[in-house]
Amino acid sequence: MTDLTLSNELSFKDLYDNEGLARIDSLFLDNLSQVDGDLHKQLIEARKAPDNLEEKEISDLMLALAPHLDSFLVELFNIGEAASSLKMKQKNLDNLYTCKRIFVQRQSAKAYPQNEAETFDGSALAGELEKLFGTSLNEVTFANYVTAWQEDKEANTEALDLASRYA
Repeated sequence: MTDLTLSNELSFKDLYDNEGLARIDSLFLDNLSQVDGDLHKQLIEARKAPDNLEEKEISDLMLALAPHLDSFLVELFNIGEAASSLKMKQKNLDNLYTCKRIFVQRQSAKAYPQNEAETFDGSALAGELEKLFGTSLNEVTFANYVTAWQEDKEANTEALDLASRYA
């Protein structure tokens, strides 16, 4: 594990060395100043007088810094591909839960009375959706397509109705 390669000519040992940590901190501050100069100034001021900050100010600063620190660490540890994959998985889950809450529970469940919905052929509807998708039907695929279709409801009226009947 000690042969871990970091960016900026840093090594695994730098993570356990005060000089190495100071270099990493300096790199982070340089990066932050390039992407968000105002936030960089806030952090510098907060470091000068940390006891002068209210808890809410500390919390707000941490929340504002979090995405920048995340990006910096992804670059530092050379894990861009893995991080992108995880972000895509999270986006898919976000679409899935949003689709379930908004489309399935609020729209589809109300679109057809229960007695009518019970007459729908779920297998046939699934087959029609798979033809539209060009791939097998699963929750994530369904949610991603429905989410995309909802961006232009007029152009996707038939597809959304099919998805609604399936849901």
